[in-house]
Amino acid sequence: MKEIIKNYKFNGDYQLRTVFQTAIQKKIETINFDYLVVIPVDSETMNNRGFNQVCGLLTIKHSHFLKRNDTVKEKQSHKNRHQRLELVQPFALSSDCPDLTGKVVLVVDDIYTTGRTLFYAIDLLASRAKCVKSITLAR
Repeated sequence: MKEIIKNYKFNGDYQLRTVFQTAIQKKIETINFDYLVVIPVDSETMNNRGFNQVCGLLTIKHSHFLKRNDTVKEKQSHKNRHQRLELVQPFALSSDCPDLTGKVVLVVDDIYTTGRTLFYAIDLLASRAKCVKSITLAR
């Protein structure tokens, strides 16, 4: 799994997304939600990689209510566990985020390492939504 993710995410083998699309789609279909929100990548990553690895996993409509705070420069993959746990809030809500009052939001990410990425996303969305759930491809 580690090698596949490395090739997909860091070596840009976009075709590998299809390996997981059916499985993650089936799991998502079992979850009740109003909005499916993806963990965003920063602008530098998008420019270099050319795709958001989480969006590539999805074949269904998803929202981009979260945006990455581009002032946080060092990538999670370059940090150790302690450094990841000390990360400051890397997200903000996008200007097109609707009123989430009474809504259930499902957040999708690719890898759960320390849980900090999801913690920050959920923390930001939970202050506005009825409920926030999450799903990741791997841990």
